[in-house]
Order: sequence, then structure tokens, then C-alpha cells
Amino acid sequence: MRVRRDISSIPYESAGETWQRIVDLVTRLGSKDAQQLNDVGGIMGSIIADEHPAKRAIILEGVGAQLRIYCRYGMRGRGGRGRRRRTHLESDRGRLDAARPVR
Repeated sequence: MRVRRDISSIPYESAGETWQRIVDLVTRLGSKDAQQLNDVGGIMGSIIADEHPAKRAIILEGVGAQLRIYCRYGMRGRGGRGRRRRTHLESDRGRLDAARPVR
């Protein structure tokens, strides 16, 4: 099974902030996995800054479903049109942000 997630990136967040959000999404605070993912933050920041994840997913595999993460850039980063309201969701794996249309 595959799960897709789209994460807002440049210009709304820097490449480093985007990678940190991804790490927070998939790990628990202080876990060994979080440390390993943070260790490659420079490389992943460079990949995100070059906008590769706009068309090619960052793929994370583990015990559960395969997670495919794409980044959205520029005007597409927040949905592209209309006003948006940010929603923050808390989970045991960190904070999730979502943007939803405002009528």
C-alpha cells in the first residue's frame, strides 16, 4: 500500500524547515530514526531546494505503508488560489499542518 503526502515548501518554508517538517511527521521526538533522518538534513535540504520532490517523490518505507512525499512550490505551495486557513493537527508523531479553503 502507498500513501501520498504533499508538503508546502519554498517560498513558504525553507528547504531545511521542509525537511524538518517531514522528519517530525514520520518520527517521534528523540527517536533513533529522527536522529538518522536529521543527519542527512543537508543533503535532503539540497534536494528539496532544487525542487526535485515536485515531480519525484521522497519515498520512505518501514513496517507499514510506503510513504511518498511530494513538495509543493511557489503558488502551488498553498493550493494556488483563494484564501486559505491553516489548520494544525497534533499526533503522537508530531504536528501536521493543513491548509483548507475559506469561503
